[in-house]
Amino acid sequence: MIASPSGWRVAVFRRCSGTDFGQMVLDLNMVKVLRQLDGHKNLASVAFAAGLTMSELQNAIKSLVDLELIEPISLDRETWRSEGVAHR
Repeated sequence: MIASPSGWRVAVFRRCSGTDFGQMVLDLNMVKVLRQLDGHKNLASVAFAAGLTMSELQNAIKSLVDLELIEPISLDRETWRSEGVAHR
């Protein structure tokens, strides 16, 4: 399970532009999250809209950040990593 600092559920992410999807394999939860990210919804709203548990959402977010398909806009990437959100 991913450790989460207080307030991570209100973090907001957006899709990265110019990503080459050439040989990427995404699981269903990652696709559900990508479809919901609009740069305005917080993670709790994304989880609800995608029909995911918070644990499923955390795993999908971590994978998408690692693949550089999404980026946090309310927490910078280093803060996201240093606060333990992206660590298993």
